[in-house]
Amino acid sequence: CPLTPEMERTARARGFVRAPWRKCPQSMRVPLGSKIAVLCPGPSLRQSWGGAGYATVIAVNSAALRVPSVPWVVSWDKAPAESFASRASVGVLSQRRILARMQVGSLAAVDESIIPDELRHVAAQFSKLGGIVLAAWLGASQVDVYGDDMIGAGSNGSSDPSRWGREKACGEIVAKCLREFHGVTVARVLSVPR
Repeated sequence: CPLTPEMERTARARGFVRAPWRKCPQSMRVPLGSKIAVLCPGPSLRQSWGGAGYATVIAVNSAALRVPSVPWVVSWDKAPAESFASRASVGVLSQRRILARMQVGSLAAVDESIIPDELRHVAAQFSKLGGIVLAAWLGASQVDVYGDDMIGAGSNGSSDPSRWGREKACGEIVAKCLREFHGVTVARVLSVPR
């Protein structure tokens, strides 16, 4: 769990200080107050994604195939990262060990070190959560997550229902931490009003 303000005060009183969140280079930051979309590969993506009004767009795994162009691609798994990185126009977020073996050309290669310490143990488990943290790192004040249906098999082929339960629980921790400590709102968009 992330540290509560009370836990943080206690830690400071005892001389422990949390490492600061690694800052995004100014050249990659979105304007203050921007919204960023994170696209997941769920079936609702087709109906819900409109493509307008966002400072940038982040595609998770095979969601990169479902939109015409995407600035960022995120995958914690080797095969999707290698398969979909070429769809990105700005950068790729993946594990350091995967990025070390990939040809990313002129793309920005961003690794798990961007995840704040208080979220490292949860956000590095699921690519979607890495995408949400990437959006916050880029400077979003709001992150809208599309296609996050949490059904079917994940990118690693797992269709175990408990997998989606774990991802949901970790997602709630990430959203709460980003809201409370970094002022970022995360919203799930599964459909759009007609």
